[in-house]
Amino acid sequence: MLVSLSILLGYGVFDVCRRPAAKGPSKTRTGLRAVFPTDFPTAVKHPLVSLNGAFQRAIGRRTVSNTKNLDIVRLSDGSLAGGITLTSPSRIAAAAAETADVVVELSRRLKMVERPSGTGIPLLFVLCPAKVAPRDGRLPKGVSSPVNDIADAVLRHLDAAGVPYLDLRAKILETGIPYGDFFFRTDHHWLPRTGLWAAAAVARKIGEITGNAVDEAVFAPAGYEEGLKGEKSFLGSLGKRAGAGFAGLDDFSYPIPTFATDLELETLSLRHGKTKTTRRRGPFLEALRDPKFEMRGIYVSNPYSAILSGNRPFQRVINHRGANGAKVLLLKDSFALCVAPYLALSCGEVDLVDCRYMRGMSFLDVVARERPEVVAIVVNAGSTGSPKAVFHGVFEADSDFNLRPEQVEAGL
Repeated sequence: MLVSLSILLGYGVFDVCRRPAAKGPSKTRTGLRAVFPTDFPTAVKHPLVSLNGAFQRAIGRRTVSNTKNLDIVRLSDGSLAGGITLTSPSRIAAAAAETADVVVELSRRLKMVERPSGTGIPLLFVLCPAKVAPRDGRLPKGVSSPVNDIADAVLRHLDAAGVPYLDLRAKILETGIPYGDFFFRTDHHWLPRTGLWAAAAVARKIGEITGNAVDEAVFAPAGYEEGLKGEKSFLGSLGKRAGAGFAGLDDFSYPIPTFATDLELETLSLRHGKTKTTRRRGPFLEALRDPKFEMRGIYVSNPYSAILSGNRPFQRVINHRGANGAKVLLLKDSFALCVAPYLALSCGEVDLVDCRYMRGMSFLDVVARERPEVVAIVVNAGSTGSPKAVFHGVFEADSDFNLRPEQVEAGL
């Protein structure tokens, strides 16, 4: 291991010495990223990243710094968490106020939207949990996370403004099941089976708002089988940065309905400034599955995105067996990727908008075009601290907006 690390450091020093000085402003690269040049062969880099992770674990370290202000922490249960940064109370208050202001203003504007059944579209704010629980005792001594402080402050603002919300963190704690059991060990996302559980809670809340009946049978675990299975086959975004040796590998599976389904997926993609729309129709897997995200090596594949093809500017899931015909529009981050497919099974249509990737249209433009029965914001607690990314373009379109590298890396 020491020989391998010596080679790694030697190559990095040699590469720094042989390259000409960069022109223009430089980007800070810390940890392994400071050692690896961007063209370092992946066949060598990935094993060395794994060795480094194993070494860090062997010497008892519980944190790995890979980028500025993006520490990876190994919790006491062995799972990884990211985005553990020091934030002052004033910054927490400012981020919460900014996020809440956007949500409250969106709720106000939606009440003025004309639709066939009358004026006004209700808004529901769904707070998904971050990897770190409120008052999480799994963190290393002296380490804290501001994520839940910001989310709690947002909910207080919404409560005062009368905006309905669903706090899924509280729902998890009510189950009595260990918090970590709802998440991957090496990724910041929750498990697909948690997404099924969350979809049921969201559907019930939407049913309360709209008056539509909820088909509870759609969410019964007995109606699903484990598909896309792979034992010790998934290395999440945090594990890719810290190395497989730091926290090991995750098992992977996705609940697939055993009852008859007929779904149609429309996906708008944006690449190199050009848009492309694709459509698929069929049973659950045939319509929603995208094989290119599945197993292609642990450092490359992302099976979490195998259903719905990852984050896209706009997607439409039509349920041709939809019982109540409700049309729901989601403003989302990546946590909604394994909620929307199951929510669609209880609706007539679920549309998804990711403002981080939408260009040329604002979220309100999409609302005016689609005229949904209800709008739900579905984001994780970590996103409440990044309103400029998650809610960018809600009110006005911006064709020039792009995520910063650290925002992409954080998986926001």
